[in-house]
Amino acid sequence: MMKWLSFQVVVVVVVAAVTQTKGQGKWHYRTQDDGDMHGGVPMGIPNDQCDNARDHLEVDWDKSREDYECMGSTYTNEMDPATLQPAQCSTLLDPPIHVCLPQPITYRDPIPTSGAHRPLWAKFGEYLYLPKQRWLHNLEHGCAVFLYHPCADPQQVQEMRVIADLCLRKHIITPLKELSRETPFAVLTYGCKLLLPYVDADRIIKFLQDHALDAPESRVTEDGQFGVGLERPARQHMYMDDSPSSICQNFQVWEETL
Repeated sequence: MMKWLSFQVVVVVVVAAVTQTKGQGKWHYRTQDDGDMHGGVPMGIPNDQCDNARDHLEVDWDKSREDYECMGSTYTNEMDPATLQPAQCSTLLDPPIHVCLPQPITYRDPIPTSGAHRPLWAKFGEYLYLPKQRWLHNLEHGCAVFLYHPCADPQQVQEMRVIADLCLRKHIITPLKELSRETPFAVLTYGCKLLLPYVDADRIIKFLQDHALDAPESRVTEDGQFGVGLERPARQHMYMDDSPSSICQNFQVWEETL
């Protein structure tokens, strides 16, 4: 018990100002010199004194309907290529510390692509709502996270859903109210984000082929242990083998049949 309590004292400062960085391959982290990038807590092991995917879940999500239901009018944006923005990527990231519940986690960026997260990652697939404290762990495993504002155009959300389903098994789909009216869609990979005014399949596929499955722990192919709110588990399609060369092959085959 003392091991976990002492760990909790450390993790609360994960977003504090730091004077040095640590490296992990091509990625560099804003971190303290604690000797362990994950804070000494192993991943993927349910622990009643840390994270068992059942207790203290209200710390990350209070089950507010505003996180997944539109409370206003539907966002409809003109499909103008001139409004598309380039992807934003960085190799200077927030450290991937494993933080035990009930310790809260906050982020500098409302749409983070790295940072502290829970030790148990999420099962791949689509969620009614999945807190970022879970899907950030999936990003570290090379997963792509597909986000949409609760007021985004439902037809466009369905188009995003098809792309995610056919492009790679290691994906998460969830609403995120922090997205803006101007860019109600986003696709995230580790250290990278693509904000979109509308769903542009070509732009998303190029982003996935450039960045998905490229993360420090991409070698971890196992599904997650957290499944609260999971509505549609990810499927393993033909041609999917969790390798970069297989990304979106099924989508391209599907397009050819239309």
